[in-house]
Amino acid sequence: MKIKKNNISVCFSYPVFAFLRKGLNPQEELSKGSDESLGKARRILIRYIFKLGREGRSSFYGIIQQTPSEKAKHLREFFTDGRNMVTGTIEELLSDFDHFVDYFYENCPFSFKQYYFHKKVIEKIRREEYRHLITDKNFLKDVYRVVLEWMGERGKGKLVAFDSFLDKIGSVGESQRELQELLEKLSDLRLHELDGEKWEKWKSSVEKLFKKVWDLKLREGSESQIVTASKTLHHLLPDLIPPIDRMYTLKFFSLHYISNYRIPPRILEDKNPERIREYRRDRETKQFAEVLGTFHDISRKLGLTEKNLKREWDTSIPKLIDNAIIGYVLRTTRKI
Repeated sequence: MKIKKNNISVCFSYPVFAFLRKGLNPQEELSKGSDESLGKARRILIRYIFKLGREGRSSFYGIIQQTPSEKAKHLREFFTDGRNMVTGTIEELLSDFDHFVDYFYENCPFSFKQYYFHKKVIEKIRREEYRHLITDKNFLKDVYRVVLEWMGERGKGKLVAFDSFLDKIGSVGESQRELQELLEKLSDLRLHELDGEKWEKWKSSVEKLFKKVWDLKLREGSESQIVTASKTLHHLLPDLIPPIDRMYTLKFFSLHYISNYRIPPRILEDKNPERIREYRRDRETKQFAEVLGTFHDISRKLGLTEKNLKREWDTSIPKLIDNAIIGYVLRTTRKI
C-alpha cells in the first residue's frame, strides 16, 4: 500500500497488517525481515505506536482492540499526517543534492554567533597541532561555547558547567587520557576518503569513541546524549563525525520518535540502573552508527571532496551533507 502526500511517499508492507491482526510484537517480527521495505515498515509502525501513546493509549496492543474501521481510520490519519511520515529519503537527497544545499543557504536557521564559534574551532583544528589542542583549555572553551550555542534551549536538560566539561575531556586522568589518545588516533581520518576496507577497519573505533563521550554525560537532566555527544565530537573531529540534532538529522532518518522509545519492561523489571544506562547508550550508539554510515555512503556516492566546500557553512564534508539534510527537511516541511 502506498500513500502520497505532497510528493512524499511511504510504502507500508503487507506483513505489517498481518502483525497488526495477529497482535505480534512489531519490533521482533519486522526485524527478522531482510527486505529493505520491512525496515521502513518497522520504523513507520513504531512511529504509529507513538501516535497512539500521545492519544492516551497505553501500548501497541491498543490497536488490536479497535474495530477494523477504527484501525483503518487511524492508519489513514497517520499516513496523511506529514509530521509523522518519513521526512527524508536518501534517493531524493542524492538526486538533487545541490538544490537542497542551496535551500539551506536561502533559509539558514543558524545565527551569526553559532557560525562564529563554529568557524573559530574549525580554523584552530586546521592550523594547530591536534595533540596539543585536545588538552588546551582555550580550545576546549571554544568547543564548549559552540556546543552551548548549537544546543540552544530546546529539549530536556542543559550542558554541564565548563569546569566539568574541561575535567571530563581535557584533564590528565586515566580515562581522559584514553579518550584523548583515541581522538588523536582518529584525527587524520576524513569520512569521504575512507573506502570500503578502511571504513570497516575504523568504524568500530568511531563507535567506541561515541560510547566514551556518551558516558561523560555532558548534558545534565537528560537521559539522551546523542545530540550533545555528536555535536561535541563534530567540533573535535569535524572531517569525520557529523553533528546530529532532533529537528533535522533524526527527523530525516525517521529516528526522532524512536530515539525516545521507552525502556522495555524486561529491563525495567530488573531495577538495575547500570543495565538501563547501558541499554540507552547501546540504543543511541546504533542510531549514531546508522547516521554516520549513511553520511559515509552519501559522501562516496556523490564523490564529494574539498572542492565541493564553497560557502561559509561548508566547513567539512560531514557539515556539507548536514547542510543538505537541513535544507531537505526545511523544504519538505514547508511543502506540507
